[in-house]
Amino acid sequence: MNKIISTLFIVLSFLTFSREKQFDKGKESGIFTQVSVISDSLDLSIPEGKCIVFGKVYFEVEPEPYSSEFLICDKTHTAFYKNDNNKFKKINSDGTFEAIIDTSIQFFLFKDKLSETEISFLNEIYFENFKFQSQHKVEIAVYLPLKSKQYQITVDKPVIYAYSEKALDFILNLKPQGELTFTYPKLSADNSWIMKTGENGNLIAENGAEFPYLFWEAKQDASSLDLTKTSSNEIVAGKDLVSYCEKELTKLGFNAKEKTDFITYWCPKFIESKMVQVQFFVDDNCSVIGELNISPKPNNLRRIYVLFKSNPIIFPNVISIPLNVKPFDRNGFTVLEWGGSEIKSLEANEL
Repeated sequence: MNKIISTLFIVLSFLTFSREKQFDKGKESGIFTQVSVISDSLDLSIPEGKCIVFGKVYFEVEPEPYSSEFLICDKTHTAFYKNDNNKFKKINSDGTFEAIIDTSIQFFLFKDKLSETEISFLNEIYFENFKFQSQHKVEIAVYLPLKSKQYQITVDKPVIYAYSEKALDFILNLKPQGELTFTYPKLSADNSWIMKTGENGNLIAENGAEFPYLFWEAKQDASSLDLTKTSSNEIVAGKDLVSYCEKELTKLGFNAKEKTDFITYWCPKFIESKMVQVQFFVDDNCSVIGELNISPKPNNLRRIYVLFKSNPIIFPNVISIPLNVKPFDRNGFTVLEWGGSEIKSLEANEL
């Protein structure tokens, strides 16, 4: 439960991270946390094989909806943990901490605790591209995202297209991570569609009814999203979102109709935003929202699920991870699915 709630409140913040010298991903099950490496200097008074890490920890508050700021942690909010073999050590009342670590250490844990009786929130920060060096002092600043209660997100409009050169009967079984709220056409009792591909790209049900695509929607816990499985992380100006989506969807192998369906659904929601944070899940990594079992097995299957956050907090030197995917072959029995969610703070959802 601790890990679930930990993952959740980081999801709510949906933050990227920054460093001043060398940059790194901060992750709690792949969810982005912010960490900035301020300095890294040699100190021969430190024992060989050891490194001193010190700095300050900040926590996010939301004084009013859609606004955030970071305050220095005090002993009532946070404790510092240096690795799996050591006990938690409380951060000083001025938000500072210092630890001597082995240079092999790759991560830190920060525990955010509201009180002695309430659940703790863990933030695990990995240093994947930064190596702690022997006899060095490294100063970091850590920004813990907004604390919040567990809540649900809507997996919006996953739509599924299927194509083949000749008419093909197939069964598609859907196993969502959350609770289905709507499907069209209606699913069978075992969450399956029995369909046939048509020459015009439409899908034909057993009763002869035709559909341009299969539609489903669900509610699921935000904590179930594992952002280690994202293929990209980019900040896009709202005014540029249409051209950005055109480029990325072309890269993913979408045809003109599929691009139009996606863009006309998502882009109007964010076109007025100053900035939009966008993260893509691609293919097997879309298991974060559900699984598709299709018989016969498609020759080609492309799935995408996109997370959007309007006007995210942006720190200097934010890392951009562009989408890099293999070309999508559309020869033979081909299935393509897209869906997404908008991430908001809990308070914004309750307005």
